[in-house]
Amino acid sequence: GGRSLIQFQDGSITRLAPLTTVRLDAADFDKQGRLHNVSMTQQAGRTLSTVQKLIGADAHFQVAGHSATASVRGTKFELIQNADGSVRLKTFIGKVALGTTDVNAGQQADASPNGTISKPVPIQPDAADPFTLWLASEEAAKSAGQPATAETSFNAAPLGTGQTAAQPDYNSAGGEVIGELA
Repeated sequence: GGRSLIQFQDGSITRLAPLTTVRLDAADFDKQGRLHNVSMTQQAGRTLSTVQKLIGADAHFQVAGHSATASVRGTKFELIQNADGSVRLKTFIGKVALGTTDVNAGQQADASPNGTISKPVPIQPDAADPFTLWLASEEAAKSAGQPATAETSFNAAPLGTGQTAAQPDYNSAGGEVIGELA
């Protein structure tokens, strides 16, 4: 399956595993162009987000699943939206609030389909985690100086709020395809 990521102007990145569906609800920037607020809804699949330190006391980066919302201010975390409506959060760096429960670095917690949050426990190894190999291959490509590129053209009228358009197909020899929001 394919992989993609969303890279924000400040360097924050959300990686999407195959078969992941997300909707970017809002991305707000301050007058200097720094990322201030992000809200996404994750309908299916797995995302791995690396969030830069946000500017402003009321700044937030939120990923909402069916049964819980992860909210952060500068961290690295994975959110898994399961088919049964439950959510698993893994925090790798920093601290993430899952609902009203803080999940610290090195911990994971689950939200049941009805929104009940489990007590955080140490992150359990996951052989099916698509990001383990992705991040390892990304680091290997960077150290070898071989980033991948992909080109596509998209000729369409500008889109207004709420409008969508079909994207063209793209081909890549490997690496990552970046869609940048600026």
